[in-house]
Amino acid sequence: MTHVTLAGAALDSGNLGVGALATSILEAVDAHGDGAHVVVFDNGIGRRKNVVVAGEKSVEYRALGMRNSRRWHKPESLFQMRLAARTGLPNPAVEAMKTAAACLDISGGDSFTDMYGPERFQLITQPKELVLNLGLPLVLMPQTYGPYYSEEAREMATDIVRRASSAWARDERSYGLLCELLGAEYDPDRHHLGVDVAFGLTPTEPKGTEFDGLKEWLAAPHPVAGINVSGLLMAKITKKTTRDELRIDYREVMKALIDRLVSQTDARVLLAPHVLGRTPGSESDELADEALMAEGQYDPQRVRALPTGGLTAGTAKWWISQCDWFSGARMHSTIAGLSTGVPTAAIAYSIKTEPVFATVGQESQVIDGKTADTSDVVEFLLDRWSARDDTRESLARHLPGLRERLGEQMAEIVGSAFTATNRSAGAA
Repeated sequence: MTHVTLAGAALDSGNLGVGALATSILEAVDAHGDGAHVVVFDNGIGRRKNVVVAGEKSVEYRALGMRNSRRWHKPESLFQMRLAARTGLPNPAVEAMKTAAACLDISGGDSFTDMYGPERFQLITQPKELVLNLGLPLVLMPQTYGPYYSEEAREMATDIVRRASSAWARDERSYGLLCELLGAEYDPDRHHLGVDVAFGLTPTEPKGTEFDGLKEWLAAPHPVAGINVSGLLMAKITKKTTRDELRIDYREVMKALIDRLVSQTDARVLLAPHVLGRTPGSESDELADEALMAEGQYDPQRVRALPTGGLTAGTAKWWISQCDWFSGARMHSTIAGLSTGVPTAAIAYSIKTEPVFATVGQESQVIDGKTADTSDVVEFLLDRWSARDDTRESLARHLPGLRERLGEQMAEIVGSAFTATNRSAGAA
């Protein structure tokens, strides 16, 4: 059976945004791939068969481990993969690449940049270079390009995008940088402006009697404000991931927003984590929610947090779709809101947020946490809450066009992947 490989979107990372990208791609291949399957490179061990649920449908995929490990003797080690590619030694990941119709790569949506440091950049670029050096077709899925702070990173990115069979950007800003990197190598048949594939993720309603109470709470009178509390911003570790400190006190923004929604409006608040994990000191949204709930001692009739047991990108999107308004800092938590027609506002901590919101005409719903004051952000979000009906109407006008673009995009990407050839000059 024909297959493609997928790098940069592991379903076992705990990051539901990355899971949203992977699941959306699996859905697209299932819909347009004429019986093909996907081999997803993840953090696991060995070859595995897995299933992901999207709406009412189960989509099968294969999984293989891939990591930047010093244990070179392990087949999951990128070092061993590079060695196998040069010497012909057996390696399951290399064999999966060699026998694939194409190798898809999405860089976690926003990680094809040295903004997150050299180690992260190396992890993101090594699979791409491996594919290209094997002389195989590399499809760069819709993603953010840059920024590139070092000349070395920019040169590496330039080499990769020029040698790729095709490259898609997920917003206008990234498309401009992609074209800049390509220079005279730009080819409109290979290089495209697209949209984030997570807009196409099918929401999946959670099943089970354990969710009945929360569903009843959501369906009760009085509107629901959904909030994604970013564990990254709560932990104040943004400088290593954004190059700039936030100007705002993010914890105070979240506390003030919840407190004022509860005390000054009839809203109920649903906290929706999008990065899971129980490691103390990590950037887990799950732990950030627990800390705020414990500190605020809120009435459970007014403030609740999503249960994280079995939470997936699809079920998180379903819960978010039940809200009357949503706010978040995690990009794909906000895309879950935007794509289901929920009026959505964002606190930006990098350049990636506003251009993605602009794809659905919602750039006015973004405020920059690196330039605004704490009180300004709180007032901005409360204003957007109050204006949610107008925002809903605006979003409803823009979504049909985006969904049409998305459908055409995914059909083209999947269709061309199975006829791809590596047209890159300099592939070994």
